[in-house]
Amino acid sequence: MKKIAHPHIYISGPMGLGDQILNQKWIIDAAEKFHVLGAVSIMPIGSILWHSHYPKTHSLWVTLDCSILLRCDLVFRIPGRSKGADIEEEAARVGRIPHFTDWEKAVKYLELLETEKWPLTGADPSADQRGLLLAPQE
Repeated sequence: MKKIAHPHIYISGPMGLGDQILNQKWIIDAAEKFHVLGAVSIMPIGSILWHSHYPKTHSLWVTLDCSILLRCDLVFRIPGRSKGADIEEEAARVGRIPHFTDWEKAVKYLELLETEKWPLTGADPSADQRGLLLAPQE
């Protein structure tokens, strides 16, 4: 099994609902923590600046984000209400991308990637024996 040197982490979470500045801070804080661990963080909040110059529909932004997400090794969800993040989380599940809401479990997964002891992208969440991956949401 191939080791991933710099796993790509897609950071999903609320952007438009609630305190937008605080939401962005939480996403950026998570990105920095993953960076310190040697991962490459992908943050859809970068779309905010693009949208300010060239507005697009929410549906198009989510479609673009999901396209990027499906190329990542892991999805980390910041807590909070978000239709877009809900769709991204479902895309990760359907695309068999490991996805987490718990920081410690995400870090444990990254450690396992480094030691080549865990399936890479495409892992079947229903076969999770360590309880690290999110269960499908009802």
